[in-house]
Amino acid sequence: MLQNKSIWLLAFVFFVVGALFCMNDVIFPYAKDYFGLSYFQATLIQLTFYFVYLPFPFWVSRLVDKYGYKLSVVSAIVITVTGCLTFYISYIFSSFSVLLGAIFIISTGIMILNVAANPYATLLGPPEQSQLRINFVQVFSRIGYAITPVLGNYLVGTSTNDQPLIYLPYLLLAIVFVVLLFAMKLLNMPSYKDENIDNSSFSSIIKKAFTIKQLYWGALAMFFYVGAEACTASFFINYCLETKANMSEAGIYLSWYYILAGVGGFAAIYILKYVSAGKVIGVFSGIIVMLVIMVIVNPSYLFPFPMILIGFFLAALFPTIFGMAIEGLGGFTNQGSALVSIAIAGGALFPPLQGLLADNFSVHFSYIVPAFCFLMISIYGITSQSHLVKRNF
Repeated sequence: MLQNKSIWLLAFVFFVVGALFCMNDVIFPYAKDYFGLSYFQATLIQLTFYFVYLPFPFWVSRLVDKYGYKLSVVSAIVITVTGCLTFYISYIFSSFSVLLGAIFIISTGIMILNVAANPYATLLGPPEQSQLRINFVQVFSRIGYAITPVLGNYLVGTSTNDQPLIYLPYLLLAIVFVVLLFAMKLLNMPSYKDENIDNSSFSSIIKKAFTIKQLYWGALAMFFYVGAEACTASFFINYCLETKANMSEAGIYLSWYYILAGVGGFAAIYILKYVSAGKVIGVFSGIIVMLVIMVIVNPSYLFPFPMILIGFFLAALFPTIFGMAIEGLGGFTNQGSALVSIAIAGGALFPPLQGLLADNFSVHFSYIVPAFCFLMISIYGITSQSHLVKRNF
């Protein structure tokens, strides 16, 4: 698998996607302070980013069926680059509304990538290694997460007339994406296309999905997972600032959070060779619940270790939940992937709830929201099974 150049190129696509996801967490405190927002108002960043997943993945899956995986990935990259460039307009006009518009465009591109690129990864090699390939490319998204807080904070914090340069990291990421587009052209990546396109209506697909236990429970787990991850990362810097760290230290702590997420992702690839996916999800989520409880209690002598350690156990959850949900769906894989992607809209619901608690109580106490989400995921993992356990890598 590691000799597969297409997998490596797709992995670098996910690297940029990870960096873009993390930029939401980086600009959150800057936007809150610069535009004079409450925590609840600042969570419009997350709401805008994740709301895209509610109405569109089903229609995107139809386009993927019609035009193939490669063209869908290329189109998604072009849309994302457009959103990145729009950040410069938000800088020129100092407009939070334009910033939200840029985030919406970026999220649309990333949503298409989630619908197309994850199943694309499962097809770029032997079926028995499908979950390993998803975990492999997702590890690169974690690497993107890991380097973004320090670099992103540095670039955004290089202010001009007290206005943070919010566009600069996005401009750099747009350039990287353009380079990847040329690489995809030179490498001539395969363009898989489903010849047996399912033209069923949305309602009939939903009805069919509810006959596939692994799919609807996996989608529900994804709903809680993305909500929990968005909450944990979005309020990370503000949690550190509320405790005893400055902005620079908070950025370093967030980087370590994502560095451990990268390590955890690689560890999960090895662990999944011998342990069922359900057990990995159940145990890792249970450990995170205990760590989040420590975050809420906030024993100062342990700060920031409970927050940072969450990253290690978090990394395996998204790709493993996704892989379990669409495992063995055959011709229904695209539709199943779209339905799981719709569940990513959980990231639009839970951060505003946490923002309300942060405004009325404290950031520390607000972490009760992701604690509840991770508890639900742990229950899902404990009660779920995956028949793919031992795999060669």
